[in-house]
Amino acid sequence: FSTIPAIVELWIRRQSWHRADKSLTLQMQAACRRLSGGDKEKGQALFKTVKPGTCTTDAAMACAPLLHARNMIEPERRAVEKHGQTLVADLPGYEYCVNTPGLSAFTLFALIGECPGRNYRSFLDFETWSRVWKRFGVATIDGEKQRKMIGAEGIRHGFNPARRALLFTIGAALMKTEGPYRDLY
Repeated sequence: FSTIPAIVELWIRRQSWHRADKSLTLQMQAACRRLSGGDKEKGQALFKTVKPGTCTTDAAMACAPLLHARNMIEPERRAVEKHGQTLVADLPGYEYCVNTPGLSAFTLFALIGECPGRNYRSFLDFETWSRVWKRFGVATIDGEKQRKMIGAEGIRHGFNPARRALLFTIGAALMKTEGPYRDLY
């Protein structure tokens, strides 16, 4: 499938922009918390008052360039997500994903986007399902659960918390939604 490299690139771009968006939001929240004397609740309430184009308060002035940058990123990220979901529509698992409660085109976009690595370009390159499980951090290594480690053991475990979190988020969606997977659980 020639669309898989395009999906992977879009996913990488989406993730980068998502991290940037999140970082900008956290910086704005920190500024509001600082202006509220360190009080988290007051800082969060102040953050909710910050709107684009209103530089009438200290918080708005402190957040204005960050908010502007975030507002430039968000529509681009959404466009990439929409395009990625359009591309996965041509793949074999698409109909299954969109027709299964708890799954979606975005789920397939995320899974295909996260799958590649140094030795693998897509799902199609994995020889066994156990290698896919290891890629997503849910394998067993010598009878133990896969986890973050240091040194040679860390390389052998190959654990990535973000990929594992993605899989657990998908699993949680399947369990929360009325459907065959929740019934089976």
